[in-house]
Amino acid sequence: MAIVGHSRGGHFARAAAARRPDLVSHAVSLGADLQAMFHCSALTLAAVESARRVAWRTGRARREQCLTYRCDCTFTAGFRAPFPQDRVQLTSVYSKGDGVVRWQAQLVPYAECVEVTGSHVGLLFNRKSYRAIAQALAAPELPARVMG
Repeated sequence: MAIVGHSRGGHFARAAAARRPDLVSHAVSLGADLQAMFHCSALTLAAVESARRVAWRTGRARREQCLTYRCDCTFTAGFRAPFPQDRVQLTSVYSKGDGVVRWQAQLVPYAECVEVTGSHVGLLFNRKSYRAIAQALAAPELPARVMG
């Protein structure tokens, strides 16, 4: 399957591909920090911290480290795992005008990085983003895929 995710969805796409490369052929990330999850603007970090505290206080988080890079859940472990670049194609669509996620954090050596113009939310409506997604999904699957 192919997974396309925007922002946090890009984190999920990367983590799912790392955890199950036998099921994922392509992962496309739009506006997601693919290096450490939290290279964001100060305002965004404040919002994440508020959400983290609320989740912990209301019992929606299993551990106080949830919504941090220190979390040891399977999602964060998958995100931190080496990316299976020999089995899954990863495309990172980014904009230097993102405003939420630092564009430099969206560049990783194991991805095809495609620059477009626009804002973080604008990536969802940008025809250049859709062209990049179409090109990524049109690429053939990498060889040596093992179906499990």
